[in-house]
Amino acid sequence: MPSQLDAVLGWGIAVIGLGAVAAAARQVVKAALSNPIPYDKKVELEDKYGRWAVETAIGVCPHNDIR
Repeated sequence: MPSQLDAVLGWGIAVIGLGAVAAAARQVVKAALSNPIPYDKKVELEDKYGRWAVETAIGVCPHNDIR
């Protein structure tokens, strides 16, 4: 009986840990893929400065600092 309880407890902890890792990964992916600039404004900036410059500025500047 104690070995079965240990196995269930071990699997339960593993599932909870996996859920925590998945939640953290979701937050990282969401932050990485979010675009702080509206599409039409981004197209306008790409026409003016080039795609590389706009993507670099988005990657380097803090979020919500559109200026």
